[in-house]
Amino acid sequence: MLEDLRIVEIGESLAVQVCGLLLGELGADVLKIEAPGDGGSVAGYWGRGTAGFANWNRGKRSLELDLHSAEGRAELGRRLEGADVLLHRFTPARARALGLDDAALLARYPRLVICGITGSPRNHPDAERSDDELLVQARSGLMYESDGYRDGPIVLRYPVGNWAAAHLAAGGILTRLVVRLQTGRGGVAHTSILQGILSSIAMVWTRNSQGPMPNPAPDQRGPHFSSFQLYACKDGGWLQVMDPPQQFDYGLLPGIWPALAESIDIGTETGLRQALARETVDTWLAQLREHDIACEPCAPLGEVFTMDAVRENGYVVEVDDPEFGRTTQPNTPFHADVPLPQGRPAP
Repeated sequence: MLEDLRIVEIGESLAVQVCGLLLGELGADVLKIEAPGDGGSVAGYWGRGTAGFANWNRGKRSLELDLHSAEGRAELGRRLEGADVLLHRFTPARARALGLDDAALLARYPRLVICGITGSPRNHPDAERSDDELLVQARSGLMYESDGYRDGPIVLRYPVGNWAAAHLAAGGILTRLVVRLQTGRGGVAHTSILQGILSSIAMVWTRNSQGPMPNPAPDQRGPHFSSFQLYACKDGGWLQVMDPPQQFDYGLLPGIWPALAESIDIGTETGLRQALARETVDTWLAQLREHDIACEPCAPLGEVFTMDAVRENGYVVEVDDPEFGRTTQPNTPFHADVPLPQGRPAP
């Protein structure tokens, strides 16, 4: 689908690597530039030797270059001569220091599409600050969006900014390439971790079309257990119910009746937890689904990869990885009507 596209990728951040993965799994030729030594990537939970690296760099080629040397920068320049896209994580100042600022690149490669994924937008006062997910979350105020068992800040362990920025970048790159078909010229398609956060957190905000909406009163309960409709069951398993209005009458379930006979008040959170703890997860799944209530068992981390529905829908892919061997990995979030080069290992 994108077989004619050549992308040069520089940077070990999650957002940069996943953006390259999304485009590479659509057929683009992605050349990953890595620093010399240790296979190139920095140590840590996103570096070489980790499951994340093996997943996010599937199907890419790799080239070690020292961009601090004149020889390394010259070789990068030769690679960019035939490239369509440069994907990187350099801040504006860092890009200028390497001769990779937008103006210099477009003067030399007018058809090149440039995408830089930084912590904050390039025209933002924080543009030169770190792109570390937790630091951007903290500075954005995101850590005060969630309830917690203690006063904030509460860390979102899911790196929402990086994941969303990867998709914003992929969409921006493709859009800029479409414009290039019409104009013959490349250009920039930058985004940031902060923009990724803002694009996602909007899903939990509300909008009043009739005018300004006052902020809700602060939660007076203070720090508290923050799980939502998550219940321990008799067999040691956990049940997750998705009933946001919380209007379902659990008294309709036969498994609840013994608790009602003992005058347990299932109208309270404590009483409902006591009642649901009396039966197994499978019992509640069967009875809740008879009433069309969305519910699932809480599975151990990774078990979702083995579920029949997940495999049937192509949400995972088998990959022979050079370091991990035969693996089951998350697939990319799209299907196509043409064959895609999915399932190739990381370089």
